[in-house]
Amino acid sequence: MTISHTQTLLLLLSLFFLPASHGMDFEYCNGSGYDSISVTGVKSSSVGPNNTTTISIAGSTTGGSLRVNNVVVDFRTTGEDDSIFYTKYLYINEVCTKTRCPFVSSTFELNIPLLSSPFLPPVDYKIEISLLFFATKEIVALCVAMNLPASSSPSISSA
Repeated sequence: MTISHTQTLLLLLSLFFLPASHGMDFEYCNGSGYDSISVTGVKSSSVGPNNTTTISIAGSTTGGSLRVNNVVVDFRTTGEDDSIFYTKYLYINEVCTKTRCPFVSSTFELNIPLLSSPFLPPVDYKIEISLLFFATKEIVALCVAMNLPASSSPSISSA
């Protein structure tokens, strides 16, 4: 079986248009992990006409159904002043595109879009993503933190 030059060219061209996806180092915000959820990977990708950056969190749950209501994304500038620069609140159904919510003792993948906006500077950020049982930060089901360098930093909106 031979492959024509046209097929080879089409294959290379299709690879060029695949969205860029980058695995990211992450850490649990509490330093040790959580009882009901474990994270297996975090990645970022830029897709669409506006190069919208999306953070994807993959993991698994144990111990029955886990009902999480809210997702909070805190953006901190890195450096001497590690203060929160911007916070984005989402309902869990906004990020359950590939996963059934509530989580039922299985694997999951959450896709958290970070949309364009003109008011955030292109600097390095530390992002903390928290899954909350309720609307307050007092009861956290999961929190992971990762660095997002300026080269891939999006601007963020509350859309």
